[in-house]
Amino acid sequence: MGLYEDVALKEYETEGVDECRLVYSYFGLAIYHCQVIEMSLSMILIFHKICKSRIKSSSDVKAIFDKIDNAKKTLSCLINEVKHCHCFTTEFEDSIEGILDERNHLAHNYFKELDFSNINTESRKKDIKYFCDFIDKCSAIDDALMVYHKQYLVEMGISEDLIAEELKKQIMK
Repeated sequence: MGLYEDVALKEYETEGVDECRLVYSYFGLAIYHCQVIEMSLSMILIFHKICKSRIKSSSDVKAIFDKIDNAKKTLSCLINEVKHCHCFTTEFEDSIEGILDERNHLAHNYFKELDFSNINTESRKKDIKYFCDFIDKCSAIDDALMVYHKQYLVEMGISEDLIAEELKKQIMK
């Protein structure tokens, strides 16, 4: 049982809990974790473009941030773009594509396909468990993305000390 599932099921068993509200809360948390992945992918792209560009000023960096941030790319587009600048394992690519498929199902079809005539305590618990499992998968994907990103930064010669030093310079300006 994952961290979220344990908490959610204890919360579900609490006297007076609004079961429907709890289901929707964990649905929202599942979608939020997809957005965390989207942000991680965006940050990976930003760092990649900064590393590959000839940066002359902080306005060049800001332009890169703005271009990616304002692009309004879908999760699918972000995944494909990051795959071009990172060598992911086949297993990881399959995992992130699986998250994309599940996210699309959640966002576009989950409640359309729900059998509202058969909703009861057990079906709500099942929904919460599904959302919690999905959240755990999203967290694992995001953790793996951070590992890939750190490896990339090392390959580019960028250490945490270098980043801290550059931030300090920017703050001192």
